[in-house]
Amino acid sequence: MSSPAEGLPDPPDNSPHKTVQIFYSKNIEPVIADATLPTLPKGTVAIKKQDRDGDGTFDQYMVMIKGEKGSDPAAGDWEFAQYKPSDGTLVTSSKDDAGFKDFCTGCHKAFTDTDWLRGTGLSN
Repeated sequence: MSSPAEGLPDPPDNSPHKTVQIFYSKNIEPVIADATLPTLPKGTVAIKKQDRDGDGTFDQYMVMIKGEKGSDPAAGDWEFAQYKPSDGTLVTSSKDDAGFKDFCTGCHKAFTDTDWLRGTGLSN
């Protein structure tokens, strides 16, 4: 059996996410391969399955949901959340946990050209 990471490049050493699979809502499909993205509409979703320890098993889901314009400018109007893959239980979210919000925005704010999304510029 192959691991989910087989054939994928190694993640950057400074990435907290290690091996990931990213799923985007349908509305950004036409622009996902572009180097820059427009400000995405409310309701846009990015779901990232993560294998943080490199054992070949996805151990958490990280979710970004785009909010109403102006809802949280410090986070690019995104809400961040972490869920357990075993049962979908919410672990934490940027609405309730300032430390988690700071952790997420600390990285994602560097990607303003792609409306805070890192895994863009990809092709099928």
